[in-house]
Amino acid sequence: MRLIIIILFSILFSFSCSKKKKEVKIPDDIMPKDSMVMVIKEVHLVEAAIFMQQQQGLNQDKRLVKQYYNHLFTTLDVDLNHFKKSVKFYSFNPIEMEKIYGEVVEELSLLESEVGN
Repeated sequence: MRLIIIILFSILFSFSCSKKKKEVKIPDDIMPKDSMVMVIKEVHLVEAAIFMQQQQGLNQDKRLVKQYYNHLFTTLDVDLNHFKKSVKFYSFNPIEMEKIYGEVVEELSLLESEVGN
């Protein structure tokens, strides 16, 4: 699901384009930060699993990749369109997205250290 990769790269690009200093009110129809952290973390874990399988010559079927994402969003009880709308909102509020990604990186680092032990 290349769309999610494109969305995530556009978020990172938006960090370099603008820096807002004020606290942003999160609208009710946007996912809260803690939910975004959880979903983005899980998306990165799915991406890593897909990448590793592809490097081993497995999982070349794009339909199977789509099934991974469908399963992920179903398991998390997250609507893909709601997630996309939330990503768009946060990408236009780079300080908030930076906070989210800071937590995502922290959680992934913690997970990596647990797996390494």
